[in-house]
This record gives sequence, structure tokens and C-alpha cells, in this order.
Amino acid sequence: MIQNHHYDAVAKEIQDRFLVPGIWAKAFAETQGDKDRAKALYIKYRAQQLADDESVERLRVVEEEETRQTQLREAERRKRDLEDTMLRVADNEAHARTANIIVIVLVATMLLGICIMILFGR
Repeated sequence: MIQNHHYDAVAKEIQDRFLVPGIWAKAFAETQGDKDRAKALYIKYRAQQLADDESVERLRVVEEEETRQTQLREAERRKRDLEDTMLRVADNEAHARTANIIVIVLVATMLLGICIMILFGR
């Protein structure tokens, strides 16, 4: 949608004699060389181009934000997966330590039994 700031920008471009050649040529051709009408048509076309460019830019920004949000959600999901994996590993290590302690206690008990048998001869 064309807004006043688009017309302001076009007016500044005309004042600075910075015209977009392709748009000027189109306006000039469509008015059969009438410079005043071509200037009016140029303003219309150029303001529309600026509005369209602005709309495209807004869409690009929205899409970039959506992409960023998707990447953040994916990173959070990966972080949760990694934390879950780390908890499972820690839990497995705790079970392994417990199993090692049980084996040590059993071996110690067996050795104690053997020592008693040797000392007291059955």
C-alpha cells in the first residue's frame, strides 16, 4: 500500500534528479513524450515500486524471524535430548558403580570365607 513516505521519497529523488531510468522510460513512453504527464506517471510507478519493495522486505523480515524461531526451538529440542542422554549415562554409571561395589563385597566375602576355612581348617 502506497503511503505518504513513499511519495516523499519519490519527491526527494526527483528534486535530486535521481530518476530510475527504466521507470522513467516506461512513463515517458506511455504518455507519448508528454513530460508533465510522464512525471506524474513516474511518481505513481516509483511510489508503487517503493511500496512493493517495502512489502517484500517486511515479508523477508517475518520469514527470517520465523526461521530464527524454528532454529531456536530445534536447538532447545537438541539441548533437551542431550540432557536426557547425559542423565541416562549418569544413571548407567551409577548402576555400574553399584554393581562394582556388589562384586567387590561378594569377592571380599568369598575371600573371607576362604581365609576362615584355611585358618580353622574347615
